[in-house]
Amino acid sequence: MSKLLATLDAQIAAAASETVRGELLAKRAGYLARVGSFDEARNAIASLRETFSDGRSPTVSIWIMLAEGLLHTFSEMSDKGADRIMRAHALASVTRDRSLIAATSAWRAFTQSERSEFRGMVRSINDAFANSDSADHEILARLYMIVANARMSVGERASANELYMFSRHHALECGDQAAIDALIYNKAAFALAWLRARMCFGERDSQQLRQLRGELASAKTYQQMAKVSALSNFVYLWEARLHLLAEDYVAAIEGLSRVRTMQPFARYNFHQSLVDLEIAYCHSRQGRSDLITPELQEAIQADLSGLHDDDRLVVAWLRNELVQGLPALGDAQSAAAELTARKDEFTKHCEEIRSAMEGLGAHPHIARPVIAQVRARQ
Repeated sequence: MSKLLATLDAQIAAAASETVRGELLAKRAGYLARVGSFDEARNAIASLRETFSDGRSPTVSIWIMLAEGLLHTFSEMSDKGADRIMRAHALASVTRDRSLIAATSAWRAFTQSERSEFRGMVRSINDAFANSDSADHEILARLYMIVANARMSVGERASANELYMFSRHHALECGDQAAIDALIYNKAAFALAWLRARMCFGERDSQQLRQLRGELASAKTYQQMAKVSALSNFVYLWEARLHLLAEDYVAAIEGLSRVRTMQPFARYNFHQSLVDLEIAYCHSRQGRSDLITPELQEAIQADLSGLHDDDRLVVAWLRNELVQGLPALGDAQSAAAELTARKDEFTKHCEEIRSAMEGLGAHPHIARPVIAQVRARQ
């Protein structure tokens, strides 16, 4: 059992009122959702809904709504999760409960970052920081991780790594195993996503790939040790993509084929046609064009505009590589033009993220007290 869960259980046992106990039980349900104990979280939420169905405590109702949002998010990667979290955040904003405002703002920022709503994400982050103090470790771990992910997604590794250290410090302070698991994975995955995008510009970094291979392995090991099963499929997806980047095509094909049956993925970060293109590219690099399936033509023509901008860039790059090698698959000139357009789009998007991040407020009262402690642990 994680330290955070044990702390919640102790607080629940000592709760002085039904309202306080309800809030703590809702927080516990949200944590269970984050580690993949979906049935237990679902049952806890149903019980809370029944107990507080008369609306006796608006704050408990909002905590329950947040827990529901987390359950939908981590079990389904569905829009229902973002919608519930958005509603919880809107309702919390009219209360005077700083803890509730901070928690819902932090998770609202998370869903906004997932959907590339970066200016809204920054507003939510500023709101969460403004309603937090240095002892709100669970919230601060989440906030620093979100900002670190954004920095890493545009290649700002040094800044991102320092923010990941802040996140780790706060996660360790409260014993949030789910956050520790997430930051180990995120640090590797967002760095890999950047390298994958730069591959489309003709850049490769073999040394960093070797380092990230170890970090991704650590993420998988931690998930197994901590028994965190929520969204574990993403580790396997990025492991397969790392093999592709490292030109280990046999392992990449095996990994990508296995990922096909895994769930959940969101519509904006996964598509079977993208997997088809990745596998076909691996076959082509092995000189095995005979293994490219008829589904490839569908993948060449598929509408993948709903994916994130970095995935759209990779789609255009894969299509261009395949068409240049196998002209029968499509028009080479059109494929090259599409790749140029997606490169420009990606570059512009990175600038938009950097511009949005300039709106982050200065919160030295939060960061400075932990800097010395974080660096002392290195």
